[in-house]
Amino acid sequence: DILKHSEEECIIFGGECTVNVTGNGKGGRNQHAVLLMLKKICEENRDICFLSAGTDGIDGNSNAAGAVVDKQSCKKAKDLGLSIDKYLKAFDSHNFFKEIDDLVVTGVSGTNVIDLAIILQTDKFKG
Repeated sequence: DILKHSEEECIIFGGECTVNVTGNGKGGRNQHAVLLMLKKICEENRDICFLSAGTDGIDGNSNAAGAVVDKQSCKKAKDLGLSIDKYLKAFDSHNFFKEIDDLVVTGVSGTNVIDLAIILQTDKFKG
């Protein structure tokens, strides 16, 4: 687990994760990865900001490039009574993030370099 073993405040990486979709929801691999990270942030009460998005501006079967979450996302989901597990199981991350207004929508970029992910471990910021 990169979060437990890294002392870095900011971690930037690229690539494309593999998702074996079993539900009929809306979203893509970036949004699903962000929803998985949000579950960890909420369960561990971590002060982390995580973004994952496709450089082409399209993630799966949605109009979003990805999503970005932090500790406030946990509060928004809780206030709305949303179950992260329910949306994960249905592979419906897009509709989850639409509800809490955490989608990254850039429009189609015309390029497809790589998916980009950024983790800010704000609970490790010094100063």
